Amino acid sequence: MVKDKIFRYKKFIDAKIKTAAAGAIKVLVTDAQKIQMGEYNYVYKVLTSRGPVLARVFRRKYWPEAGKLQWIEKQLRKQHIPHAKILYYSRDSGYFPNGFMVTEFLEGGDGRTAVNAGRLSLAQAFVNIGRALKKVHRIKVRKFGLVNYGQGENSDFISQRVIKNLQQHSKDLLRIKIMQPEIYKIAQEVLVRDLSPFNRRFKPVLVHRDPARENAIYTPDKKWVLVDWDNAISSTWLEDYADLTFWADYKTSSAAAGRKKVLIEKNFFRGYGKTSFTKAEIKIIERSLHIIKCVQMLPYYYFTQKNMDGFRYIKNKLNRLLTENQ
Repeated sequence: MVKDKIFRYKKFIDAKIKTAAAGAIKVLVTDAQKIQMGEYNYVYKVLTSRGPVLARVFRRKYWPEAGKLQWIEKQLRKQHIPHAKILYYSRDSGYFPNGFMVTEFLEGGDGRTAVNAGRLSLAQAFVNIGRALKKVHRIKVRKFGLVNYGQGENSDFISQRVIKNLQQHSKDLLRIKIMQPEIYKIAQEVLVRDLSPFNRRFKPVLVHRDPARENAIYTPDKKWVLVDWDNAISSTWLEDYADLTFWADYKTSSAAAGRKKVLIEKNFFRGYGKTSFTKAEIKIIERSLHIIKCVQMLPYYYFTQKNMDGFRYIKNKLNRLLTENQ
């Protein structure tokens, strides 16, 4: 994998985004307001003579990968799934080193804010997430892995999401001897053992991979619109469900985490509907997908975020999940 190049935030972006957006979509820009730092983008609400738009300055050079967001938008349009339309997209370095994009601005605010403001209940939010993802998971990809314009990478789930994933995300931590090789060896053994019975049943579909409430807009007419598709890949639909439950125990007691997981499970499947997997099977797969996510998150927290508290949380979670699986 090519080493990614990260564009660190600089104050000049706040002013330059106005000129960039105006040139990109040929409108008069009156103001730009930074609305979040972003893990993959620096995001701005840009006020124009034709109404607000959203501008996103890419933080990384090679992620999201080339063509992914445009391909996803095309599929969402085909499936009549509400989304923020792309108005401009470029990786050219004319304005910013890694390029930028402009999309429609969706009124209403993110899903977490909507719940906190009492516009809908937490339970209903997870129903909405389930309904929205059910539609997204109708979008088929030929193989698992990177979207690759709908072609994917590998026809075998375990080869792609377990073995390749472990090799890719363990390399740097093993090099500096922060993690013991035995941990990854045990993880691979556990994952292959637990996922092999389901390997042929997994079908590659588009997954958002970060469908939390923050990554949806709850519109004034009560539509739940998924946004921020940077992390999307081709995988089993269960990866989106497992992502929702992964953080249930973050900074909370085991009892509270248990209650939250029950709430998520019950209401997600109220929205999603029946699947081809039993509840017992989903539990096994969910736990395995949590192990995979831990492996992905460890180098991210250590190298990219330099967040040692987050790193320790994920490391402890990985150890706990592997102990539970023995």
